[in-house]
Amino acid sequence: MGQPPSDRHRSYDLSLHTDASFRGFGHLHNYLGEPHPPFRRIGDAQDCRRHLQDAVCRPSRGQDRPRIGDIPATGCGRTTAGRGKIPAGRTARHQRLCRGRPTAMIDTNEFESLLRGHRYELFSGVPCSFLQPLINLASNSLDYVAATNEGEAVAIAAGAQLGGKKSAVLLQNSGLTNALAPLTSLTNICEIPVTGFVGFRGEEGVPDEVQHEFMGRITRQLLEVGGVHVIHLEASLPAAAKQLEEGQDYLRDGKSVFYLVSKGTFSSLDLKPPPQRAYQGGTLTISSCRDPKRPHRHDVLKIISGAKRHDTVLLATTGMCGRELFTIEDAPNNFYMVGSMGCVSSIGLGLSIARPDRKIIALDGDGALLMRMGNLATNAYYRPDNLLHVLLDNETHDSTGGQATASSCMNWPMIAHGAGYSHVASASTLSEVEQALDDWLAQPRLTFLYVSIAPGSISPLGRPTISPADAVRRLQEFMR
Repeated sequence: MGQPPSDRHRSYDLSLHTDASFRGFGHLHNYLGEPHPPFRRIGDAQDCRRHLQDAVCRPSRGQDRPRIGDIPATGCGRTTAGRGKIPAGRTARHQRLCRGRPTAMIDTNEFESLLRGHRYELFSGVPCSFLQPLINLASNSLDYVAATNEGEAVAIAAGAQLGGKKSAVLLQNSGLTNALAPLTSLTNICEIPVTGFVGFRGEEGVPDEVQHEFMGRITRQLLEVGGVHVIHLEASLPAAAKQLEEGQDYLRDGKSVFYLVSKGTFSSLDLKPPPQRAYQGGTLTISSCRDPKRPHRHDVLKIISGAKRHDTVLLATTGMCGRELFTIEDAPNNFYMVGSMGCVSSIGLGLSIARPDRKIIALDGDGALLMRMGNLATNAYYRPDNLLHVLLDNETHDSTGGQATASSCMNWPMIAHGAGYSHVASASTLSEVEQALDDWLAQPRLTFLYVSIAPGSISPLGRPTISPADAVRRLQEFMR
């Protein structure tokens, strides 16, 4: 370790390497005062890491051996101006990353015991190579719902949390922006805290692909601005156990907690073959009525509200739908969603999985569903019998001035049928709406009910006087 590097090592001029994976190493190479012979060839990653390790642990020419904490912070070849020394609490992590691999690793199977000890029951997420062991664990031995995007995963977890099933999301930081709407206007505003494990791509000092660099720099700030408490998970089971315990205090206070997971934090775990699921089709009932006069949303909601039973929960999408439902009847089993547009059926999916003893009706709008059509595939794949997904389609964005949506060019019943809903029905009259509700209550199965309605809303139209957080607490009390 104390000997000068061999000539073979000296042939690698890391600072001139054009691959982003080594530019950070090149900066450290400069700092340690190593000579810079002309660039000759690209060495393999193992040689580069070994050379760097030798340089870090060997005194530089004419200098005392530098301390890791004195190394200027770098990020993919760029000096981080104004940051100076690395904070003392991060020197061990930085040293570990400079050497190219974690010095410790969490046994994924043992981490399962920690999760179960804190009563985590449902996980939802999207693929991430850093979280592959956790995702495989959730798929193999826990309750895992694979989402089509990060926002959907947050909404599913929030719905399960609403039903009393402690939940967590698994996602990569590159897709965090997809999750911001439900994180800010659902889990934050409604005080439905969820736990998250986030694959930390683009972490400072860790070689990664160029598309992850910027998101890696802003991941922590992005989450904190969204009202989430952030903890960088340590690659040690005892330390991680303390961090999980720390997170529980924030969850009890109604604040979401997300753990940043570095590359190589968890030991590998093989994925068991998932059950084979083929397209099952389903039944399709199309309205035969040709009456051009479409019913109004207010009248449809009256029928739905009047048909609910003691075990029924109504989830109303954001905008006019929730406001009209509140005007018709403010009930403890009503939830008026604010923001998080397009997430109502995902909340319904999570809630229906958590509470199979309840009948869940998710009231959606065409503009909202267009924003997150992937929800249809996820709902159909998991097929909870106790979920009725109602689409009230007026072909406009009513609450923002009546701008047209693309819905007029679509065949929603056939789209839901193609996604795999157990039953799809369309209704053009109030009597057909009533009949469809009676059929579902009598024979619960995952159902998509399409109702074509007229644009416009009742006037005057009020707003819910109960806060979103209080509405959540009231609904949870109703379901106990």
